[in-house]
Amino acid sequence: MHPVGCYQIDVVQLTLTELSSVPRWSVERLAALPGRVRGHTFRDWGVHVAKRWGADAPDAVRRHMGVQTAELPDKPSKKLWVPIGHQVRLCYAVVDLFLDGDVAAFETVFDDTSGTSDKVMRWLAMKAGPTAVLKRAGKYHGMVCDAGVCASTARDGSAELAFSGAAAFDSPGWQTMQMVSMNSLFNVMKRELTTLAGESTAPGAFTLHMAWRTR
Repeated sequence: MHPVGCYQIDVVQLTLTELSSVPRWSVERLAALPGRVRGHTFRDWGVHVAKRWGADAPDAVRRHMGVQTAELPDKPSKKLWVPIGHQVRLCYAVVDLFLDGDVAAFETVFDDTSGTSDKVMRWLAMKAGPTAVLKRAGKYHGMVCDAGVCASTARDGSAELAFSGAAAFDSPGWQTMQMVSMNSLFNVMKRELTTLAGESTAPGAFTLHMAWRTR
């Protein structure tokens, strides 16, 4: 199996478990990534971390990352733009401090925050179902991230999200976070994913493949 980031003729699809075991990028490489995301994509991360591991946990995470509260508050607002690499660095900080280095275990923490995810997307997910939500994924990406683009193709029972045009999309940590996000979304919708795989197709390009049981 080729590691993520090596672009071979025979592109390899990776599951979440496989992807979460790919070696991390360095802090310096993540910090240097161009691009920003809106604060509310972090949900109320600090609230949930404090609930699980104590009131001092959010500050411990920020110290581990080397960032100040103003740069990454417990409840980032939609108006705040945060460096895209902070998404991955936050995940790694929680994993290192509280989850014994197990990146795959971060999924349980992410699921805990589903109640504070984007309210419009959560309402749409519950009302409209996977196909309608994933058809809008490209537009949503443009609203919350200023790096690259996302082209979505969705039909009844399957979808592909093709991200391109950003160095962040090559990061195994960023790719893992997208797969965790999709798992969480389907949990909110109470729908069963039968396929979730990702592949790096070119420099700065990553595609998610999904399939689910239709009713």
